Amino acid sequence: SGFPTSFTPQFTTDVLLSLVVPNLVWKAGGMASALRKLSAAVLFSLLRHCKERDALIHPEMTGHLIPVLHSNLEDAECTTRELACVCLSLILEQTSSETFGAICEANTRVFDSLHPRLLDLLDDSHDPVRMAACGALGEFLTLAYSTESFNLDLHSLEKITTTLLIQLDDPEREMQEHVFEVLLLMLQLQ
Repeated sequence: SGFPTSFTPQFTTDVLLSLVVPNLVWKAGGMASALRKLSAAVLFSLLRHCKERDALIHPEMTGHLIPVLHSNLEDAECTTRELACVCLSLILEQTSSETFGAICEANTRVFDSLHPRLLDLLDDSHDPVRMAACGALGEFLTLAYSTESFNLDLHSLEKITTTLLIQLDDPEREMQEHVFEVLLLMLQLQ
């Protein structure tokens, strides 16, 4: 049989580049929306599989995925937004500070707007999206603090802290806990 028995890094990269990433790019229409959601779910499955096997994502693939997932944070479908956040968390968690710095330099527009977009998602109308955004924001902050070439300015840090403190007053206990974890992480990183 011609099918691989395990997910080699090359097989995963080939699947991502040829099948998943093209369908994550926004296009109008119901079919395109359904394909984005399905592609985000497939990406999540592949990333989780890589994490379970301690297989790292190729840095070049990370550079392709982060901007595409960034665009999916604004999708009209809440499940797609949630999956985009979870996928970003998994990717950022597996990204070295050197790779993160190189990707930031190559695509400054995306990275300058990533944490503001994640902060905006803390006000999403769906709690699972809000909680997933906390996870992605935490991974982003961990990398941002460990990368010399990427610097969060004082204004950005104040905005992040203020937004998190406002969200800490959420009526949902689970949301409060997710926000509190990000605030604790910021303290530990300081």
